Amino acid sequence: MNNEVVVPGITFTGAIHIQGDMFNIHDNQQVIIHQNGQPNQQEKEAQPSPKTGGGRPKQAGKKIRAAFSYEGELVRVGMLYQGLCALGWIDGQTDKQLFLELFSGGEVSQRIIWKGDANTLAELFRRLVKERQLVTLPEKHTLWVMVSGHFWNQKRGEEFEPDKLRMTHAPKENDKTLAYLVNILDTELTLDEVREMLQSQR
Repeated sequence: MNNEVVVPGITFTGAIHIQGDMFNIHDNQQVIIHQNGQPNQQEKEAQPSPKTGGGRPKQAGKKIRAAFSYEGELVRVGMLYQGLCALGWIDGQTDKQLFLELFSGGEVSQRIIWKGDANTLAELFRRLVKERQLVTLPEKHTLWVMVSGHFWNQKRGEEFEPDKLRMTHAPKENDKTLAYLVNILDTELTLDEVREMLQSQR
């Protein structure tokens, strides 16, 4: 069964392809989006592994250990991962298992490459951790140190600075999209309720 979650300009079904002003997300597939909206398998296979800033491998920097904790279904974290890939906010070749580790409460082996702006990254985790309390921090770790430690700033080729993340402002242009993504992890809403809610935004 192919369930769809539709928001204005976005269709979550859980490979990604674009139709008009929408994209679809399907479980357990990973593709690359091109300007014409069609993934090119040959280009996908030919692309080198992504690098962080300065040409260093994406596991650059000290090993990241402590993860965020999320008590809901892993399928929700998978949907969040696919949405971020489709939006182009995280690298499309990011290992899905690495993203799942980020919310596992255990250990994380590598940083995740963030392709969006710092304001959007900070606001996403501000809502997940502080406002909605859907995700929790490990003991003796602060929010901005965690975000800095787990994400690599591709645009600037460097780590995010915790103090600068703390001082960011919510990006108005991404407000609705962030709200939809955060709702995916809200366990008070069933997945069917999330789908119905997002479909009503058409």
